[in-house]
Amino acid sequence: MIRKTMDKCGVNSTDSPIAVSDAVSFLQGMSSEQYPKEMPKQWDCIFCDPPYAARILNPVTDAIIAQQALKPGGIYVAEHDRIETISQQVLKHITTLAFGVTLVDIFQSV
Repeated sequence: MIRKTMDKCGVNSTDSPIAVSDAVSFLQGMSSEQYPKEMPKQWDCIFCDPPYAARILNPVTDAIIAQQALKPGGIYVAEHDRIETISQQVLKHITTLAFGVTLVDIFQSV
């Protein structure tokens, strides 16, 4: 579906590669020899919306920080429920948006 949408929008899949993987494994594998050469190692924007019950938001956030996956000034948008909080001190917290039991935290790399 992502590829079809990219085609409709005229986005070249060579310029915008897609990785099918769980976020933590993908991020932790960025420094391995198996990491796809066509895949960038830093992004302008990362969106994270894991299943709330999985409680993996902090491992994903930690991996983003450890791998320096955000470009300087890059934006990280993390959706989660009110039970889970993001415990990191590296990214600058921009704002939190609330939608019922859902929170969306927006961070920026510095």
